[in-house]
Amino acid sequence: MNLTELANLPNCSVFALYNSKKNKVQLMYAKNTLTKLAKTIDELRNNTHSNKELCNDLDDLEFVLLETYPDELTCRELMNYWFDYVVNEEGMELYSKRNYLSYRPKVTVSVFSYDYLNPDRVDRVYVELVNTRGKGFVVGVFDNVPDAEEFKKIYLDSQKFVMPVYATNKLTKAFMRRT
Repeated sequence: MNLTELANLPNCSVFALYNSKKNKVQLMYAKNTLTKLAKTIDELRNNTHSNKELCNDLDDLEFVLLETYPDELTCRELMNYWFDYVVNEEGMELYSKRNYLSYRPKVTVSVFSYDYLNPDRVDRVYVELVNTRGKGFVVGVFDNVPDAEEFKKIYLDSQKFVMPVYATNKLTKAFMRRT
């Protein structure tokens, strides 16, 4: 990739560092592709990246831009797709043997002081992923409990997941843009 192509990399993207000799891949998403790529290359070169095997294979790695998106939320939403695709469809091995997230889904009804989509309505139903210490983060925002419970089934039906799956409705996207 030449300098012009590097300078024109999109902001939000999902990309891979691919080793064709080993048929292994490291998947990443970035809010700023060029910054993330530069930081990763620097860590690999200096052997400070958390994945030592990736550091050792630096000379065999290729940069592959998989997809570009308008925002970071969309990148995060689609990471599970790319993990599944490269492993199950393409038969590649992942460099990072990511541990499954040890979170459980929880539906909470909360009152929010201001709703950007509907200022007259302040009550919202949140789906959170909560760890064993009770710390969590929101993955979905809904108007009613039945919709939240339906979304929560994604996590209950799939007991193990590598990346969080975020709801793609307007309320969730508005919430994620504010946080």
